[in-house]
Amino acid sequence: NAAFKSLTGYTDHAVVDRIADDLQLWNDAAQRVELETEIRERNGIRGHDVRLLHKNGETLDCLVSAERISVDGTPCVLWLYQDITARRRGELELVEAIDAVMKDANWLSRSIMDKLATLRNPRAGSGTTPPTTELSKREREVLELICQDLDDVEIATRLDLSRNTVRNHVARLYAKIGVNRRSAAIVWAHERGVGA
Repeated sequence: NAAFKSLTGYTDHAVVDRIADDLQLWNDAAQRVELETEIRERNGIRGHDVRLLHKNGETLDCLVSAERISVDGTPCVLWLYQDITARRRGELELVEAIDAVMKDANWLSRSIMDKLATLRNPRAGSGTTPPTTELSKREREVLELICQDLDDVEIATRLDLSRNTVRNHVARLYAKIGVNRRSAAIVWAHERGVGA
């Protein structure tokens, strides 16, 4: 239809009577195969995040839903794509802005930090608690002190540890929670009620 042609840049001639393999539409062919398997098993899918390719090679962020249907007795799949590229770009810009602010977050009040954490991950305030990772007692102590804006030297003094030991705890903590900087660790902690 016109919306699909507008989204992908393909013409009727390029898509009519073609199968999905004929179009180089999927950024990740393995993801397409995975979704097709799920469609066969469950007769459809709803709201999956995918990356498609415009005919010109530009990447498109989309939500995809699909349903198995029959057209004149021939089994088919009806695919629905919702372009969320602009929204995703806006979300990334917001996260970058929040990260920039949080690099020097010691002047921000706790309530503003909590609001920024919620903006960065809106699902955190939706009543569902994000998954937590099992932290050791020491890792939790280090994380709580990071949330108080203490640097490695101050944490070492407070916990009566060497600076290198603190660095090791911080590195393990970052790996465990999937972050690579203090501002992200603070957001992760606030989303889970640690250090609040």
